[in-house]
Amino acid sequence: MSLADSFHSLIDDTPIFCFYINLNGSLNILLDEYNFEMCSRLLPLDKQIRIRQIRSAKDRALKLLNSILVQYIVSLYERDYKQLTKLKISYGEFGKPFLLSRDYAYNIADEDGITSLCICFQTKLPIGLDLSNPKDIDRFALSDLRDFYRSEFSDIFSQKEQTDLKMAFARSDGSRETQLEILCQYWAFKESMAKYEGFGLHRGLQVYQFDSPRTLEQLTDVGGVDNSSPFKAVAKLELSEIAPHVYNTCFTLPNSNIIGSIIAKYPSVKIIKLDLGKMVAFINKETVWE
Repeated sequence: MSLADSFHSLIDDTPIFCFYINLNGSLNILLDEYNFEMCSRLLPLDKQIRIRQIRSAKDRALKLLNSILVQYIVSLYERDYKQLTKLKISYGEFGKPFLLSRDYAYNIADEDGITSLCICFQTKLPIGLDLSNPKDIDRFALSDLRDFYRSEFSDIFSQKEQTDLKMAFARSDGSRETQLEILCQYWAFKESMAKYEGFGLHRGLQVYQFDSPRTLEQLTDVGGVDNSSPFKAVAKLELSEIAPHVYNTCFTLPNSNIIGSIIAKYPSVKIIKLDLGKMVAFINKETVWE
């Protein structure tokens, strides 16, 4: 089975697909100079230079993956490998990316060695995706995590949200891990909503209100991606309606504490894990330079 055939075996009538790669454990693939160079060439020279200026090898590799993932997915979906180098990306007024000459909507996010692409092949209706890391909140070293929403970042939480957070903390098991997870869910939701609307952080996160936290979908990766498959369907999630024809889901990615949030016009999404080694091998083999 070809890579494109394997890819299409997972593409069904689900309206949205969320692909992700966990770089942790496979970083060496992109530390290889030849692999890094071949993948970098998919990008304009100015972007290649900016990526190479990133000091951390892990962050450099993650930024590269973040920048080429859409080319990889679209080339497989269209079975046109020239799109690895031909696909054109533009940006909205506030920096939200979109594809030229395509009726696809997509959004990207990365966090702590994980990069993700959420895409709809059916319409250009907006999508917002965010990945949030509890460690980022924990770095504030607050002895009482309630101070995160009561004082440190009280300006981005409405009174209702602060009340809901107080109640969520009271209902929780009281562990720091659970409290960080609750705060992180709020943060991921707000950022994904900001990206959904296309403003990013330009309007401020205080304008996006999250109703009391729902149960996180705890995704598991049973057996991982085996040697015979470059893709693995991890889960199909149903999104909750948060406004007329606007839906959201929050989840933790397998084998990590990273929390994802998706905002979209559709009520379901399929989560698919990608194999980095097979992606890089495909790029090395199929890229055509003109």
